[in-house]
Amino acid sequence: MEVGGQNYLIPVGAEIPSEGYVDLEGVSMREVTTGLAFARNRMNIVILDACRNNPFARSFRSSSRGLAVMRAPAETLIAYATEPGNVAADGAAGARNSPYAKALIETIQEPGLRLVDVFRRTRARVKDATDGEQTPWQSDNLTTEAFYFAPAGSAGGSRPQELAAVHPRRPGSSGSFSLGDLDQAAREEESARAEWETRSLERTASFEQTKSFEKRRVSDALKLAAWERFLAAYGGEDPYSQTDNEERRYARGRIGALQPKYASLVVRSNVSGDVLKIDGQTLGSTSASTHNLAPGRHVIRVEKKGYEAFERTLTLAAGERETLRAVLDRLSLAASGMVVVPAGNFYSGCNEKVDSECDSDEKPGKTRSLEAFQIDTTEVTVAAFRECVRAGKCEEPGSGALCNWGNGRRDNHPVNCVSWHQAKKY
Repeated sequence: MEVGGQNYLIPVGAEIPSEGYVDLEGVSMREVTTGLAFARNRMNIVILDACRNNPFARSFRSSSRGLAVMRAPAETLIAYATEPGNVAADGAAGARNSPYAKALIETIQEPGLRLVDVFRRTRARVKDATDGEQTPWQSDNLTTEAFYFAPAGSAGGSRPQELAAVHPRRPGSSGSFSLGDLDQAAREEESARAEWETRSLERTASFEQTKSFEKRRVSDALKLAAWERFLAAYGGEDPYSQTDNEERRYARGRIGALQPKYASLVVRSNVSGDVLKIDGQTLGSTSASTHNLAPGRHVIRVEKKGYEAFERTLTLAAGERETLRAVLDRLSLAASGMVVVPAGNFYSGCNEKVDSECDSDEKPGKTRSLEAFQIDTTEVTVAAFRECVRAGKCEEPGSGALCNWGNGRRDNHPVNCVSWHQAKKY
């Protein structure tokens, strides 16, 4: 079948519940052709009489009808039962072969046909047999055409008889024939094969056991540990089996799918009302909530007015869980340039008991209470107000002969000519 622009051979009995399992359960034709390229054969011939409809086409996002086009490696011919994107017929009910296989069997035995002519003639026969609904197709990267399945002069596909004179040879001495020196090596190989066969049965049983374990309603961490344990136990290459490679490839695929993609971080601090920033992004206050972060370096900063900021750089790995406690120290009043006005009570308005003359807007008089608060030790300076203007939070105050704003060398003077609204913004 073709999935995502790639062709796969699907083994009998493969379990493919979704599109993502095709790469794990199937055999990629790209791997096959790559192996042929590295083999450096004088010539390779690949015949794919397997252009069938994908039974999962409705549930697969990237599937299509037929097979995808493949680029033939050097000195290779790839023949398809039908053109790319189409499907091939299986043949009439009860027929031994498909129309393509039947035509190829007949053509391949005709003497004197070059390799490319065999597939051209096969194409014509298939088009005739299917009334033009199926057209075989091939792709090649050959530099020679001197190849014949049945050379000219051969009968029934056998090799031609040599016409040159033959000089008979006489048999030489066979010496003392014996296989005794190979017997011990054969016994060791037979013993090793028997051990590997037993090991293969154990490995496959463990493989099925691990697949069943993954279906349980447990955490991904346990499922991941199960597949890692399988790979650790059966990492040796079985020289007498291909199943072990398929099982290990499946296990590696599941490990990749279950591997954590994020690191988890919880930040707490010793003060309330703080502000948490991770890599410069404000995330509110610290709490017991978990932050999922990409693996790598992260800058953690916790701030609160009146406290020294806490900053730490952490390097987190995927799957790691980290709890960071930030300790913020209160700034001294000298460092902050402020003083504390203690809590206390004062009388506001006109005291009618001792003052006979009280205006209406002074009444009623009452005692008020204030909590302790901090206040700057000096008036707001021109320099301090200019920082607010530069930040875009304040408006420029008035300027003129009696105003400090706009007059040089007055940065340390109190700012004046400020309206009530401008002061409130500051």
